[in-house]
Amino acid sequence: MRKIIISKGRTQEDKEYFRKLEDDINAARAAVHAEIPKYQLNPWAAAINPPMSVKDFKRLVANIKKHGLREKITLYQGTILDGWWRYMACFEACIHPVFEELKDEDPIEHIKRKNQSWRIIDPRRPLCAAREYRLKQKLNPPNGGTTVEQVSADWNASKRNVERALAVLEHGAQKIIEALDEGAIRLGWAESIIKYPHQGQMLMLVDQMDKKRERKRKETPCPWDLLLPPKITIELTEEQASRTRLLMKDAGVDDISQFVLQMYLKAIGEVK
Repeated sequence: MRKIIISKGRTQEDKEYFRKLEDDINAARAAVHAEIPKYQLNPWAAAINPPMSVKDFKRLVANIKKHGLREKITLYQGTILDGWWRYMACFEACIHPVFEELKDEDPIEHIKRKNQSWRIIDPRRPLCAAREYRLKQKLNPPNGGTTVEQVSADWNASKRNVERALAVLEHGAQKIIEALDEGAIRLGWAESIIKYPHQGQMLMLVDQMDKKRERKRKETPCPWDLLLPPKITIELTEEQASRTRLLMKDAGVDDISQFVLQMYLKAIGEVK
């Protein structure tokens, strides 16, 4: 819930006013939440669709706050078949969602039709196809009434990538699958490590993410590089270098570029 910061500089009367205002806001949010019908996510939708990232969810909440709910949420047998994240965003935005019941359509085909259009270029589509294939195998054994080629074509994914995704879903650790859903790792890399035990997979995932962060750090230009003219060099005598190291230690800075940037900002009066 949104919090109102009560400044120490305010009078007691002001503090009481803002406390009451915060209580009124929380009560209003609770009243809206109480009026929204409570539904669970349909297990078929959960099995096929990947989760939404926090960044995309915040963007969705902001959009619903600004424009309202533009597309109805689809219900099937008392659960949400399509629109789960729109439903959760309505809770966050305190907007009353609008529902509609599924009519005369296969629920799995409805999930694919509603989600495939905006995820047609999503790199996670082999994972979605693999999940649909596994789901149909469970619903209609022994062959599920479908093939890997069919789901690959439906999701615009190669058969080889869908087979890779099936292997990862079968043998991969949960964190590996979650990282794939978030787009943090590549499918080919995930397939290459599933031959190891889950604990080993986790160690390799941590190492991979550390390497990725290090590459991103190296690729991001230092702010000082953006301020200095090109091809400028700074030469220090041994005495100056020793003095600089002492100043860096006092400032608690390990990176020379960050230290020079701090000195520059002080010189132009940006920081004290």
